[in-house]
Amino acid sequence: MAEKKESGRGQIITFYSYKGGSGRTMALVNTACLLAREKNKKILVIDWDLEAPGVHRYFDSEAGRSEQKRTEIFRIDDGWPGLIELFMSLRDQLAKKKERSADSILKVIKDAQLDKYFTKVIEPSLFVLKAGIFDHDYAEKVNQFNWFDFYNRTPEFFSVFASYLERKFDYILIDSRTGISDSSGICTMIMPEKIVPVFTPNKQSMDGVLSVMKRAVDYRMGSSDLRPLGIFPLPSRIEMAENDLREVWRKGNKAVNISGYQSEFEALLSQAYQLTDCDLKAYFDDVQIQHVPKYSYGESIAVLEEMLEDNLSLTRSYKMFTEKLTGQKNIWETSPFKVFISYNKDDRDYVTELRKHLTHQNLVVSTLDTIKTGEEWGKAVLKNIQDSDIMVSVVSGSSINSSIHAYEAGLARSAGKKVISIVTDSTIGNVPIYMESTPSIQSEETHMNQVVKQIVAAMNKK
Repeated sequence: MAEKKESGRGQIITFYSYKGGSGRTMALVNTACLLAREKNKKILVIDWDLEAPGVHRYFDSEAGRSEQKRTEIFRIDDGWPGLIELFMSLRDQLAKKKERSADSILKVIKDAQLDKYFTKVIEPSLFVLKAGIFDHDYAEKVNQFNWFDFYNRTPEFFSVFASYLERKFDYILIDSRTGISDSSGICTMIMPEKIVPVFTPNKQSMDGVLSVMKRAVDYRMGSSDLRPLGIFPLPSRIEMAENDLREVWRKGNKAVNISGYQSEFEALLSQAYQLTDCDLKAYFDDVQIQHVPKYSYGESIAVLEEMLEDNLSLTRSYKMFTEKLTGQKNIWETSPFKVFISYNKDDRDYVTELRKHLTHQNLVVSTLDTIKTGEEWGKAVLKNIQDSDIMVSVVSGSSINSSIHAYEAGLARSAGKKVISIVTDSTIGNVPIYMESTPSIQSEETHMNQVVKQIVAAMNKK
């Protein structure tokens, strides 16, 4: 059963490909395993490719696995209900409702008891919502379900459904149908916060994903959904031995009428987000999934099977992509999150430890200690705040009424920065006015890793 995760809002990420054979499902499964096993995240994988479901096969396959790896993965029962049975039930229950407000939709979702549709496949926290029960009725159920009609009758449903899943899981990875269809439109335009267009270096694959990504961005720009839509393109099945072709298809060559996927995505994102500069060189230097003949056979999970993690391994490539996918707000931004810590000298030991943990999360941390000798204090503080994404105010019993905290919090708010407070003393009673509207973390008895997780969650919370 999928128990409720601790706190914060998760992210929905759709893996999409215009053509089959791109390695989309393989990329999704490897990413999910990395997030669950190495990042200790609670993951749900949804197989929304109902016409050609395949996620479950990766967990059924035993090819290439050691005996230990086989026992670590729970097999998925073909008779276990999945996405199509869930939506058939939701459709029938919604049809009985006279009112279809967000509250009534949420009640229908809760009454459906989604946990019974989830299968835990890897300990401790990787779950799969497979496509459905694979019996002689499966094709008929898929063909008869009208996604367009479902959406038109209850247009608010998918936003409520997305929000519900985001409260239960850290990441929800959706394997979308290929091409252009009603269900792929739901997966690319409505559900996700991020999209991974997976493509191979050929015109059919590239032109297709670029067209669908433009439609998705245009839709979201005109919708009431306030979530950003991040695009993280994933070039796949790259033949590393063909150096010349690899460069041509990435950078382009007018003589042979190839524009190159890097410049195509730079142009798409520049136009979609009105960017004056969009340089994706650093991103595509790191993100490419090479073709490895072994993985053309069966449904093996590279990150669970490879013994080596050197630069030539698929595991290293998937890890690099996963870091980009979860660690960056946008792929054209190469700089990490920046945190400014406001604190009193009595709390220096705590801040030293906090800074070390934040730095390990690839965050750039600045404090008053980083102000250079001779700098005017007020201007230096303001510059540090303006250069940061978030200000963290560390307060204790001895510093909570400090005028410095109030002053710096005011500067941060004026600069449009998010402010959160870490309260290190549980004996503190009434908080000052400047903290009343500030999200706070009670950290006296909380492990530093958990404090850092809450800070990162606050950064990502919209």
